[in-house]
This record gives sequence, structure tokens and C-alpha cells, in this order.
Amino acid sequence: MLLLLILAGLLAMPAAGGDIPVTALRFSPDGRILAVAGGDRVRLLSPRGNLGGPALPSRLAQVFAVAWSPDGKWLAAGGGRAAVMGAVELWDVESRSLVRTVAKSGDLVYAVAFSPDGRRLVAASADAGLRVVDAVGGETRLALAGHVGPVLSVAWSGDGRSIASGSADRSIRIWNADDGKLQRALTNHAGAVEAVVFSPDSQTLYSASSDATVRVWTPSTGRMKRILRGYEQGVLALDYAPARQLLVAGCADGAVRLANAETGQIVETIPAGAAWLQAVAVSADLDTMAWADASGRHLRVRRLLQ
Repeated sequence: MLLLLILAGLLAMPAAGGDIPVTALRFSPDGRILAVAGGDRVRLLSPRGNLGGPALPSRLAQVFAVAWSPDGKWLAAGGGRAAVMGAVELWDVESRSLVRTVAKSGDLVYAVAFSPDGRRLVAASADAGLRVVDAVGGETRLALAGHVGPVLSVAWSGDGRSIASGSADRSIRIWNADDGKLQRALTNHAGAVEAVVFSPDSQTLYSASSDATVRVWTPSTGRMKRILRGYEQGVLALDYAPARQLLVAGCADGAVRLANAETGQIVETIPAGAAWLQAVAVSADLDTMAWADASGRHLRVRRLLQ
């Protein structure tokens, strides 16, 4: 019955445990599990099976970010307590057991991403820094410094060579993933950079901002190729479906907007209520997307294109 609902269009999943704002969503690499972060928990839901699912017993006061290892065996959850501590928990998904806690700092972890080979991860923190960690041993390999405001977003390029970070200081920085050296700083946004997403070939970077734009960059040169407009209010979350050339944006006006990644044309707007959207996700098979509003009352899953 659930699969029929998805095929028909829209599935609404009531939030479990009260109205807890959803701060992050990520599909597992095989698309069978949707990790939903909010409050002090991460729920593992099946968008294609039953609505139930376990909650990982996180020790973080707040969880702001989740990321899957490329093989789907591990889930990283980042968060902490503001101005007190931040960290990333690594979970074995099959056993639902905490493997280790890494990337510890004195402030919240807002974003986390695995390297394409799954051996490293990068954590972005409210202390304006980034930490590159050995996912297997847990050691911090690199500390990346240069932002002057909280780092809100991070992405690892598909070729494994670069890390992009977006900050409340309105800048994007591109780092060498092997030695941590700053390659270039991109400073054209007029608001906080809420999300950064690489294209699979690593040749294009998309950045979303509270300035109500998505900007398209060539990361190897730092050249801005175009500004995508039409988002009405700030863009708080972004994901990319390359095979369909679609950007999926969660916006401060409570809407999800699907845009052509080349032209920027908004091809669909999905009203989502009064609460702003700070979490969107596209499944690896590019067929399904999910989003949740900041009220925590609803999580929705539907086909990417109707």
C-alpha cells in the first residue's frame, strides 16, 4: 500500500515523538533507508516499506547533519551543544551500534561528508573550522582554517581531490583534500552559504544562500558561471539530480522548488506550509525526493517528477 502511495504522488510521514524540527535528511546509497535527523535523534525510516524504523540512541544534544558512507554500512551524525561541544558519531547501521565519536570541537557540527572512498570524512563546525578525520581509526588528519564565521555546509568532490565549504561569512572555500591547503575563496554571495553541492564529475559546484539565489561555479578556477534566481526567499537546503539536470531546493518561504540546473528555470514549486524548509534529499536512483519542514510535523516523500 505504501509503495502505491508513492507511485500515486505524495507520501506524508508524521514526525515521531512530537514536533521536533527536522534538520537533515539523507537517503542511503541503495535508497532503502531515509535517515532523518532532528532534536537529539536520528530516525531510520523506509520510504518504500513500512513507516516504522529505529531511532539511533545518539548522545548528542542536537543533531544537525547526517551522511552515509559510500557502501551504506556507516552513518555519520554531526551535532552537539552550542558553544559547549561538537562531534560526529559514526554508527554501524546494521547493528545500530555506535562505532566511535570523532571530530570533537568546542561548538556545534553543522555539516558532514564522506570522501568518495569512504576512508575519510570532513566535519564543518560553528567554530569556523573544518576537520578531516580518518573514518577507520578516528584520528583527525587535517584542520582547515580560514572562514571567519560558522561553517554551515560542506561537500566532497566526486574525484576525491577537493572539499568545498560554505559559511555564514558569505564565502565558499575550496580546499585540497589531501594536504588541506586553501585553493581559492569564492565571495560573491550576499548572504550565508547554506548548502554546497558538487556535480558528479567535480567540474561544477552549486551553492545555495540566504540571499535567495543559487550560484553556479567552476571550482577549478573559481569562476562564477551564473546566478539562478526565482526563489522568493532564502535557499536553506539543496540537492542535485544530475541525470535529470534538476536542482531541488528547500526555501525559507516553506516551498520546495525544482529548477533546471543549466538555465535556472523553476519547473515546479511545491507549497509546503508556513514553516521554512531546511532539509531536502534526492535518492541515488534519482527517482525519489524527500523534504521536511522546520515545524517537525511532516516529512514527505514523492517521485522527483510527477
